[in-house]
Amino acid sequence: YSVLFTTRTQELSAFVPEINLSAFQDKNELLKLFKLDYKGSMSDYEEQIILNVISHFQQHTFLIRLLGNVMQNNRIKPEKLQEENAFRSLMQFHASSEGSILDKIREMIQIADLSEDEVYILSNLSLISNSGIETSEFAEACNIEGFVVIDHLIRGNWIVHDPAEDRIHLHPLMREIFIEKIRHNPDICCTFVKSIIEKCRYTHSKPWREKVEL
Repeated sequence: YSVLFTTRTQELSAFVPEINLSAFQDKNELLKLFKLDYKGSMSDYEEQIILNVISHFQQHTFLIRLLGNVMQNNRIKPEKLQEENAFRSLMQFHASSEGSILDKIREMIQIADLSEDEVYILSNLSLISNSGIETSEFAEACNIEGFVVIDHLIRGNWIVHDPAEDRIHLHPLMREIFIEKIRHNPDICCTFVKSIIEKCRYTHSKPWREKVEL
């Protein structure tokens, strides 16, 4: 089947079924989504803290998964959210704009304390569109040995992965943040860019599909 996502008003209901989509509202479903990544036990009080933070995130599913992963990997208990300086703004319940959502992701990046290799991978991957790039091709172009760090980032929801074609890319919000980092440190992408330029230099023997992708 095919699915068309649109924000436009369409008079197609006579022959195209329409489903209106909205954010998660059910508390149990929100907690279930969070617990896909956070495995610690929680009291009712701690669950309410998490629900408050999720509410501040406007039930954004990407942010919920990322929050669970950051808390799990950094051994952050729910009650600590009210004590951590970097998370204090999450408890301020005011209207969120797109910029404030980016600020929240930046806070989680700070708490996550990403390694130099992880920042290197995410920065370079921010140059890739939503169509993605094959994982092996990306690793080769960035001169990365093995896939341990890449797989770790995939499991942590930092990287979007299509297992059928083994292609990777970043969530658009995450891409925007790491593109900002590139503007301050463009040298971090030199290896990747030079590799792609080299591949684009000799395309006469490549099939049409590969030429288009390059």
